[in-house]
Amino acid sequence: MSREISLSDSSCAIILTPDPHTFSNYTAIEIKHLHIDLAVDFDRQVLSGKVELNLRRKDTHAPLILDTRSLKIEDVYLGADRAEGQWSFGEEDVILGKALTIKLRPEDDKVEIAYSTHANASGLQWLTPLQTLGGKKPYLFSVSEAIHARSWMPIQDTPASRFTYSARISVPPQLQLLALMSAKNPKKRNLKTGVYRFKMNRPIPAYLISLTVADLRFRPLGPTNGIYGEKEIVDIASWEFADTEKMISAAEQIAGPYTDLWDRFDLLIMPPSFPYGGMENPTLTYVSPSVIAQDRSLVSIIAHELAHSWSGNLVTNATWNQFFLNEGLTRYFEFLIMESIDGNRRNADMNRVLSYQRLKEHLNAVDPLDPDTRLVMDLSNRDPELSVGAIAYEKGYLFFQSLEDVLGRKAFLEFLRSYLKTFSFQSVTADKLIAHLQAKVIQGDKELESRLNLDEWLYKPGLPKAHPVIRSEEFEKVSTQLSRFIKSHDAEEIDTQGWNTLHWVAFLKSLPLHIGKPALVGLDKKFGFTQIKNAEILSPWFVLAVENSYSETYPSIKSFLLEAGRIKLIKPVYVALTHTPESLQWAREVFANAKPRYHPATQSVISAILK
Repeated sequence: MSREISLSDSSCAIILTPDPHTFSNYTAIEIKHLHIDLAVDFDRQVLSGKVELNLRRKDTHAPLILDTRSLKIEDVYLGADRAEGQWSFGEEDVILGKALTIKLRPEDDKVEIAYSTHANASGLQWLTPLQTLGGKKPYLFSVSEAIHARSWMPIQDTPASRFTYSARISVPPQLQLLALMSAKNPKKRNLKTGVYRFKMNRPIPAYLISLTVADLRFRPLGPTNGIYGEKEIVDIASWEFADTEKMISAAEQIAGPYTDLWDRFDLLIMPPSFPYGGMENPTLTYVSPSVIAQDRSLVSIIAHELAHSWSGNLVTNATWNQFFLNEGLTRYFEFLIMESIDGNRRNADMNRVLSYQRLKEHLNAVDPLDPDTRLVMDLSNRDPELSVGAIAYEKGYLFFQSLEDVLGRKAFLEFLRSYLKTFSFQSVTADKLIAHLQAKVIQGDKELESRLNLDEWLYKPGLPKAHPVIRSEEFEKVSTQLSRFIKSHDAEEIDTQGWNTLHWVAFLKSLPLHIGKPALVGLDKKFGFTQIKNAEILSPWFVLAVENSYSETYPSIKSFLLEAGRIKLIKPVYVALTHTPESLQWAREVFANAKPRYHPATQSVISAILK
């Protein structure tokens, strides 16, 4: 049995690395391969077992330092002879967790760690049967981004560390559940033993490792893709995302063959408590059920997660300070994919305008000199979740759009293909992106470099004065109807023929915030907003309802907040409810009931709003 000891100061010293969100000394010791062997215990809501780390040691005198959060370490074994290991925990950091330091012998290139997780692990959500669509069996899923992998395995939890992995997951066979990971996945449940084995042969960061165990079914969509989900939703989702194969073909025209990188592009429709629109786990993308609008108007989320197969999964931001390298470039690719499958720019341009509007809303709400509006952020001693938002996604997109505008689409796409090929399966910084741009495109052309305005885009707050102007012919039609309604407050006078979810989102978000209850009642009478099931429309509609004291909608708002879990959709409603003491108290009561259903990330965001 291994021993927990107090190592000397010199052997316990944290080796500083370029990533402020990891304790791990990944620059001194690399993980080459990770093997995970875990048993799933739904009764105790814990994972228990071991991980095995195969190492490449650049410094044979350095200890191995890993990231952990609320893990119970039981034993550590070293090398092929499984010698008893000596280890210690560092002091706990409220954001980063604890450093696990393991003393190594010069010859050790393998470490085995036996451990178990905590019931409240931040990267795992355990759902009771009543919290699922089927209502009969429990459900487990992980969300490892940004630094939550350390809550369910001791690991180098930084996007700068990449490794292959394999896994053996044991599920109680009597539950008859299917286990899935971001790897090569089974299509059917193992009803006999409940044991599932996985392998990911491409090196990926820890945040892209996922685990799901639930009562799931599979439906094929094409030769390289299909959909997993509970039986109550999998067929509905299959219709909604039927164009996935077309998206893959469109993406390959932009960035190169998909199957040269990853085996498959399968989707998993998540429970309503999933906090995001999607998560780009390699070979198994998580998708929020909130994007199933039953008119295929919100399928751009699939294009976005597919684009991550290149911009994020293939070439990854080395730290969360430069999250725009993942999300901004992915947003740019997303819009190109949507252009291709639509055969025109209609929906793509509407999404571009909505992206720009989200950015302007954010910039208008903060100090013009706020350093967090820079693309290259400084999140030292702060939660990396702060990198998630309009700056990384929307300003990041505009940055890459500005490069296209200056260089032309053909030349810019040639550069991007070169960038993706050069840094395949690597983690990079903005400096590497710019150095590649200098070498391949700028090549000493000072006038071109001046027009690209790289320094202001990357390192200055706000938006450069010379930025892309985003327009949509469809939204110009919406603006015409919007002006008509603002003048008359008569819903019968507006022409909405041919509108989809994107049109309505633009219309509702552009209405004056305090337009008055009678105007909303008229809209509700004609279009039935309060009773629809489209969460993308309900979110801005309920914000307007709250701001205009449309109290008749409150029962529906309560149901929405209890059933939905996507942060983007419920956060604005909670914010609106804080504007009067009465509605704030009501919101706190609703949240008390909804909190157990929410993901830990959602709980944190809403708790901060209602404090």
